[in-house]
Amino acid sequence: FPSHDKVAAFILYICGTFFDLMVKVSILDMAKNINSSGPNDLGASINIAWSSIRDIANMGFIFILLWTAFKAMFDLSFGNVGKTIGNIIIAALLINFSLFLTKVVIDASNIVSVGFYNVINPGNGITSSYLNLLGMQKFYSPSLIDNNPLDIVDTLKYAFFSSIFILVLAVVFFVMGIMFLTRYILLIIIMILSPIAVIAFAVPGGDGIWKKWFSALINQSFFAPVFFALTWVTLRISGSVRLGTPADWAIITKQGTPDTAALIMNYALVIGFTIAYRDWE
Repeated sequence: FPSHDKVAAFILYICGTFFDLMVKVSILDMAKNINSSGPNDLGASINIAWSSIRDIANMGFIFILLWTAFKAMFDLSFGNVGKTIGNIIIAALLINFSLFLTKVVIDASNIVSVGFYNVINPGNGITSSYLNLLGMQKFYSPSLIDNNPLDIVDTLKYAFFSSIFILVLAVVFFVMGIMFLTRYILLIIIMILSPIAVIAFAVPGGDGIWKKWFSALINQSFFAPVFFALTWVTLRISGSVRLGTPADWAIITKQGTPDTAALIMNYALVIGFTIAYRDWE
């Protein structure tokens, strides 16, 4: 990159590396991390935290049964007692498997995500697929610039527009990296709090907590496969409609390049699809 774009290129490198790292940690390596059993591993820490919450929840079943019995006696209403006790029994059985069942959902979503990830064939990272499609590695056309020296005005235009293209892509990578980091943290919290969700299922009036927990589990788990599926669609669609060749990436030259407008349109399509899909999710 020319000197005036080295800062923008460095920001793009940092944001792209951050995005690839978040994908690796939260998707490719997540099953290994949450199932690890070493004393200082994430999986062991999750198990310890979950066990503590589970033990507290198990003690809560005693108070729920007492509360149900007293409520039935004082209200002289025994119609819903059987249903409540049935829910308590189901919850008491499920609470000891809540972490396992939660991990099954998360692992299933990550397996689908890895499948799409491999189909996309990112090579050195998913960011490379975007860069290859956009032709960002060949953003400049040295032969055209060398053969058509730029004056000060064109140089400033060149620096401004090229930096904008690079920084917009950097922001997209950074935002997507934050989304995967957020998903990773939320899924860990969801696993640890799974006993609370199960006991809320048994408590009359606790449906709201259960539904919020279950909705968060499904939304966060399947955000990843939806993301990679739509990314694959984005790359396929943009690749099929791309005009011009990456080697003609030159925004400002004296003689001009017919393919520049087509390549800018291709860039807008890829970024537009990506942003639109992230908003849809």
